[in-house]
Amino acid sequence: MKASKHLLTICIPTFNRPDCLSECLQSIVTQYDAKFNVVVLDNASTKSYESVRTKYSVYPWIAFVRNGLNVGADVNVLRCIEASQAKFTMILGDDDILTAGGIGSIINDLEKYAPTWINYTMNSEFHYRRFSDSHTYSLDSFLSGYRSINDLLFVSLNVFETDILRIGCLTAYYNLRVMSSHLVAAIIGANKKESPYFVSSCYTPICLASINQDQSTHYNILRYYAGAHQILSLNVPRSTRQHIRRLLKGSRKKWINNRMLVNQISYSIGRGVKRREILRLLKPFLANGFKYDGIFTHLVAILLVAIAMCLGPILRRIWHKTELLKVKLGIQRFKNQEKA
Repeated sequence: MKASKHLLTICIPTFNRPDCLSECLQSIVTQYDAKFNVVVLDNASTKSYESVRTKYSVYPWIAFVRNGLNVGADVNVLRCIEASQAKFTMILGDDDILTAGGIGSIINDLEKYAPTWINYTMNSEFHYRRFSDSHTYSLDSFLSGYRSINDLLFVSLNVFETDILRIGCLTAYYNLRVMSSHLVAAIIGANKKESPYFVSSCYTPICLASINQDQSTHYNILRYYAGAHQILSLNVPRSTRQHIRRLLKGSRKKWINNRMLVNQISYSIGRGVKRREILRLLKPFLANGFKYDGIFTHLVAILLVAIAMCLGPILRRIWHKTELLKVKLGIQRFKNQEKA
């Protein structure tokens, strides 16, 4: 790794979202500080990023890297770790934007604490908050301050010491289906570091809710949850594994409820997602659900999911017709206003 004059590298993995990326970068350039740089990793997008490159290439501290082929979301995140040349690394989603003053808060915390891993919060009413701020020298103590794995799984809320990510990077390459490779690398690296220092900053919102309006978001959440269960297979101390299991349980109860499952699986089936893939994603949810909520609740959930999978295409066609009708009515209303 080349020596860098920067304290922080903000890495942005992106794929087919040039408009979102432009807004994300705009939230960064307005907060420029010589202590950080930005690297954008384009995962062989089929949509053109030329306008974004042209607009932001004038900033010498923003670099654009394009993969020769689509290596998958997990590998692209791991490439962010490899591309970072600073002491600390932040992996920012291309559909997330930083709050005003967010980077300044991060830089101040990095200089003040020099943490191994610092986790922030998001400026959203839907965000699950921790109990309080915390500073600890133990990974187990750090994890004990969370109610669910959501805060840690959302990559844009984390800033890591680059060295610990590099330590865990190889293990992450062997666990690419977890959809949370940053978490695998961080947990493995933090466990191997001699004197780690962890910070939870509960009251410093650095990131706004996603600006991506893709309605498949909940399907992605289901994929993240299914993948996160593979973290339990990592070679970590038993106490750490127990904390991860507790956090997954908390996420299951607050994040993935039966109503959301039925709704989003119907949507996914309507979009043509294969039933085999849906069942693969449901497996950890159902298996762990029996442990936590009782058999009867989840037998009902299985029945509702089965009905949703059968009726999904029908529900999707009805939804499409409803949306088209709204558009037609809107056009007709506009024409009537012009005539008036």
